[in-house]
Amino acid sequence: MNTVKTSPRRTPEEIHEQGILALRHDAAKTLIKGKMYLRLFHGRQTPDEELDGWGSEGPTFGPLDSFHATYLTTFNIYRETDEAELFAQQDLFVFEGKYYGDMSIFIA
Repeated sequence: MNTVKTSPRRTPEEIHEQGILALRHDAAKTLIKGKMYLRLFHGRQTPDEELDGWGSEGPTFGPLDSFHATYLTTFNIYRETDEAELFAQQDLFVFEGKYYGDMSIFIA
């Protein structure tokens, strides 16, 4: 049975600063075939911002080993021995002060 070793929970920003979890804004050029990623998109500056289009492209996290959602408000992403949390606020994912309406989990 595979187990995920966890370290103290950190935000994706903290893990990114330490270079542990890859964060790619131009991910299409650097994805590893067969690996799992989580991408945020449909971004906006504030939760109530009216968008004329699809909003901004968000970050792509990965490659990941696992993903876990709790009550659709807290989303844990795992890579090797590291764990980070994304949070939802007003039905939007929050990351680096921006709000994202959509998330995609995919295998490259």
